[in-house]
Amino acid sequence: MPVRSLTQSLLRWPEPELVLHQVFGWAELMAVQHPGLERVGVFGSYGRGDAGVGSDLDLLCPGVHSRRAR
Repeated sequence: MPVRSLTQSLLRWPEPELVLHQVFGWAELMAVQHPGLERVGVFGSYGRGDAGVGSDLDLLCPGVHSRRAR
């Protein structure tokens, strides 16, 4: 998710801390809008804490109705 700087013609990659901060805000909003959302899990490089330039964001968002009836 490159971000264009308004003062430079170069693209810069957001810091992992900023990405996670935004994800936490998004997760809180989703919890309000979707009461069945159980949790939001971050895994992969962001979950391990070693995300860098080019890292994607891996999320798992299970809900109360996402499990199969047994």
